[in-house]
Amino acid sequence: MSKVEINIQIGTLKALGFRKKRVIRHYLSYGFYVSIIGVIVGDLIGYFGLADILVKMEADTYDVPGLTKYFDYTNFIAAAVIILCIVIVAYLSCSKILNESAAQTLRLEVPRIKMKSKEGSRGLTSKMGFATKWNLRDIKRSKARTAMGVVGIMGATLIIVLAFGMMDSFDRYIQWNFDDISHYKYSMSLSKNITDKELDALYDSYGDATAETVVITYKNADGELVDATVTVNDSHGMLRVSDKNIQTHDIEDGIPGSTVGNVDDDGAIIVTGKLLKKMGMSLGDTVEWQPAGSDEWYSSKIVAQGRHPQMQQFSMTRKAYEGLGRTYEPDTIFTDADLSDASASDIDGVESIASLASLKQQLQDMLGTFKVMIWMFIILAGLLGLVIIYNMGILSLNEKNYQFATLKVLGFRVKRIRRIYELQNIWIAIVGILLGLPAGFYFTDYIFKYSIGDNYDFFATVDISTYLIAIGFMFGVTLLTNWILGRKIKTIDMVTALKANE
Repeated sequence: MSKVEINIQIGTLKALGFRKKRVIRHYLSYGFYVSIIGVIVGDLIGYFGLADILVKMEADTYDVPGLTKYFDYTNFIAAAVIILCIVIVAYLSCSKILNESAAQTLRLEVPRIKMKSKEGSRGLTSKMGFATKWNLRDIKRSKARTAMGVVGIMGATLIIVLAFGMMDSFDRYIQWNFDDISHYKYSMSLSKNITDKELDALYDSYGDATAETVVITYKNADGELVDATVTVNDSHGMLRVSDKNIQTHDIEDGIPGSTVGNVDDDGAIIVTGKLLKKMGMSLGDTVEWQPAGSDEWYSSKIVAQGRHPQMQQFSMTRKAYEGLGRTYEPDTIFTDADLSDASASDIDGVESIASLASLKQQLQDMLGTFKVMIWMFIILAGLLGLVIIYNMGILSLNEKNYQFATLKVLGFRVKRIRRIYELQNIWIAIVGILLGLPAGFYFTDYIFKYSIGDNYDFFATVDISTYLIAIGFMFGVTLLTNWILGRKIKTIDMVTALKANE
């Protein structure tokens, strides 16, 4: 309902003798009942529709006993907040009009147009076309409506960038973890009681790219004891380490730009950045640690800072580890040999075999449920953008009946009036999109930095295609709305619009 229609209705009710309180209750009931219906429909769709889909997908992916949907009390709180906000907006939209007399309310508000530059002047506006001047004046007169349109489009753009950005980020995480860091096809976990003969036979058949995981206790900067793991890496580049910019390197080469010293020095240790921050230490400091089951403490200089997407840990080269007098006992072999038909029971000294491709596929399947939720966000963003742009457009059109009728009388063709009207919507869309794109990135980045576990360390990665999709979609919705609403300009009744004040 436009401001003109509200003015006419309120003015008529006041002229008929209705009191202010009764008129207010009448208009508050609009927002109250509409929001009640919307909340109920939304809860029904969520509980009996979307919840069933998500629960089924969770059950297919995970083995969770007693998994079922649940209607939490917070839904009632959210519903109450939504209803309250809509009722407040309904009150604010009519409270100012109710302070006027019936005659003032019924009289159509004629916009006050002031030109700061006259025709022929040297000001900036003198060089602008009529459509530009007209729209700038209209935006200045309707600041609240313009701001709501910009914020609404920004919000829709933000959600689209957030949704597609999360998928881009997960895809980048999978690539980083399984393609960049892991340069092997299979890993074999060795038996604890493996003999030297069996180990030599495995080296001959599958190579000697190995690693050992050592459980330790270390002292942080405050002297507190904390449990962690050290990966002793002798994989010859098959298990790589990452730098701050997630570029991967062979551990023997160190981490360019983040190394102080030689990674092969006795006891030299590499720490992931997130763990280093948690320790309260920095590069060059010395950390004391003790292997599980040992009474001996070791001192290691932190010579490099690395990064890992899902494990915050220490790493050492074999030479640095053995330089402390420790014996290297590999528990994993990495290989590119084809083990698709092999079984751990058929290979002496091997406890289990893991395929990197299978692990990657399992993670992608686990993220499948999450991607369904992301597509729901995308659909929501589309509906939000369409509703906001259409509502702002129809509101703008209804408020401009008087101006458009005047332009028709002055001889402006419908096509030119339509271009003037559409130009403003495009301006608002451009500003909203430009604000929504960076907001979407920072919101996505915030989620990945502060909403995931301490062991994870990955950030938002938004591909250029995501930005192009967001821009294209929002512009498409804007152009579609312009086409639908622009056709209504032909139906403006000039006599009714211009004689409204008589």
